[in-house]
Amino acid sequence: MTLKDVAAAHRDRLEQALQAAGLGEFDWDLARDTLDISPPMATITGLRAGVLPAKRGAALDRHIHPDDLEAARGARTAALASGDTFETEARFVRPDDGRTVCLRFAGVIGRDAGGKAEHLTGIVEDISARRREDDGRHQLMAELDHRVKNVLATVQALAQQTSKQTTSLEAFLTNFSGRLKAMASANELLTAARWRGAAIDHLAAAELGAIAPGRTRWDGPELFLTPRAANALALALHELAANAVKYGALSLESGRVDLRWTKASEGGFELVWSESGGPRVAEPVRRGFGATLLEQVTGRELNGEAKVEYRPSGVRATLRAGAPALAPRPETLPEAPAPRLAEAAPVARAPMA
Repeated sequence: MTLKDVAAAHRDRLEQALQAAGLGEFDWDLARDTLDISPPMATITGLRAGVLPAKRGAALDRHIHPDDLEAARGARTAALASGDTFETEARFVRPDDGRTVCLRFAGVIGRDAGGKAEHLTGIVEDISARRREDDGRHQLMAELDHRVKNVLATVQALAQQTSKQTTSLEAFLTNFSGRLKAMASANELLTAARWRGAAIDHLAAAELGAIAPGRTRWDGPELFLTPRAANALALALHELAANAVKYGALSLESGRVDLRWTKASEGGFELVWSESGGPRVAEPVRRGFGATLLEQVTGRELNGEAKVEYRPSGVRATLRAGAPALAPRPETLPEAPAPRLAEAAPVARAPMA
């Protein structure tokens, strides 16, 4: 085998290795100002394989995204001036199909005896998938940071409002714990659906499923809520359920709770909570935290309104939500949640406390 054959075989093995690694190679002859593009690099970039005029780098620069051009050109200029290696990342608009890909360019610089750059030999790698993953992680971290801040703000508000409505540490801990668990149930459902939405029937099942079995029922079309609306509805159902157990229909064996919702023609939905068979109901002397949350907070969070009626036959609450409260059906649907057990709470001074 001649030296030429050995070199050709070595070249073939190198090209196979680069191709297996998803890399394409190039050689820029600075003295002749020509750019030799290999077939693998042509596949990655959409450029024509072979030798073409480099035009002092413009042959590549004209395809680099305008927002990345200055940084890429600056890195190359600095490397050619005094460096031994070169590396940069940039978005690249393929000339063949117009697609934008993210590429990594890396190479070594050959110099003459006087230190003048003669060749820039290197590789090109398509890092579009990695960049999308990085961008996705950054977006996820930003969303997580936003949600954590929202949750902490909600918890702080719940603690402050609960403390104003209770007269003992025991009552505060019980009421506050119940409200936190309601939020946790909603968040578990949202997490299972990758924070794309939570179904109303799942929220209802989590809150009512273990309260007075056989005396609570819920029914309505399959509707999914945004994270914000889901948390708001979970808290609303918890307050209604806690009030029903302490003072309302579920405080007696004969009492019933019926929860129904329908989709509104203009978008959004209407949900009605109806109690029957319990003690006779009268308008409370003062507004507790539950009523305040329903009428002032829940309606706002649902982009709609909320109304609580203290009918002699039982409490009736109507929640109307606007279209922004609804989310598309998630691709990943959680299983129906296990019901949350009702907890005995110290008796407060007024209903909806």
